[in-house]
Amino acid sequence: MTHKSGLRRTALIAGLCLATSLVGCTPFEPAATPEETDSAQLSFPLSLPEAAPQWNRAYQHALRDRLKTLAQRDDATSQLDIVRLQPLLDGYYTAALPTDLRRERARALGRAQALADPDDDTAFWYEAAICARVESFAENRCDPDSALAHLQRSDPENAAVWLMMAEAASARGDRAGVDAALSQAAKARRYDIRYGASAIPTMRALERLDLPALDAQALTVLDSSGQLADANLKDARTALAGWAFVLPSPLVFQRSCRAAAADTAAQRRTDCIATATLLADSDTLIGRMFGLALMAELTANTAGGAAWRERMRILHWQSAQISAHPALSRDLERAWREGEVVTLVARLKHAGLDRPPSDWLPENPRARALILSGIPLPDTATGQPET
Repeated sequence: MTHKSGLRRTALIAGLCLATSLVGCTPFEPAATPEETDSAQLSFPLSLPEAAPQWNRAYQHALRDRLKTLAQRDDATSQLDIVRLQPLLDGYYTAALPTDLRRERARALGRAQALADPDDDTAFWYEAAICARVESFAENRCDPDSALAHLQRSDPENAAVWLMMAEAASARGDRAGVDAALSQAAKARRYDIRYGASAIPTMRALERLDLPALDAQALTVLDSSGQLADANLKDARTALAGWAFVLPSPLVFQRSCRAAAADTAAQRRTDCIATATLLADSDTLIGRMFGLALMAELTANTAGGAAWRERMRILHWQSAQISAHPALSRDLERAWREGEVVTLVARLKHAGLDRPPSDWLPENPRARALILSGIPLPDTATGQPET
């Protein structure tokens, strides 16, 4: 899988699955290499155009009307709602965006930044997260530098800011810029992708969007697990809020750290351990999965390696249980407010599902290899460890 296609698929899947397991989605099972997600089971809303075309057409019509209404308003919330809702348009991540859509996004970001309170960097965060990625379609690319410069001042202790800096530097071929950004990330105090801070206002924006009633096909898609016979529009909005989430990419960081894993004397390896530890202790499942997968590899031949691999095994188990028991994560607003991991793990513990049997391993071979040894499986095409 190429970096570009892997990144796009990560943005597609993680944005949805990070937010909800209502939909039978299992993005964390293959996440030992998080950009490789071919085996993830995807349902709502990825399959809506095919599986529920009539509902999807009505929903897309309502979404476009809402975006037109928001474009006529000149307040920060309305302008940010444009940016929050645009990713729900069909083809947003899988095709070259029309010129008018890209212009409207840029205009909305600019107005939101101009209208925001001086200490509110939300619009800059959205711009950086959207633009600091290597897009498969050149037409979709935008310049993140001014937004990232703002975030360096407003949120310098957040490693996610510096990892976006690394992504942007890599996209323009700036190796020294990548190194400098990764060095700064290692000095940060936390890794925060602003999941709840983005999901809550997105849910509010979706509540102001009149969705069509769920028809039989849409209900079937939404209840792909067979456990939500009473699935409703709130469930749909929750899933859509996850789909709309703009996921900052840590893939340049991941690749750089895998290259440094074997060099025990390298400063880069030390920096990678510092940053990966922040990811492993962060408040989202996907952040922890990236961090723990890297820590399993970076500590493979050290005394502490077994403990990191066990943490990875437990998280895979917990992710599998969340997907298998959708009622545990049906109401995610508490998770958005208080932290995804602490909330969902507390629910698992209450249900007696927070710890795996001593001999349990995930089915995915990449995850199993890292958990057992800390050594990634070789890429079948190159014979080299997957990157």
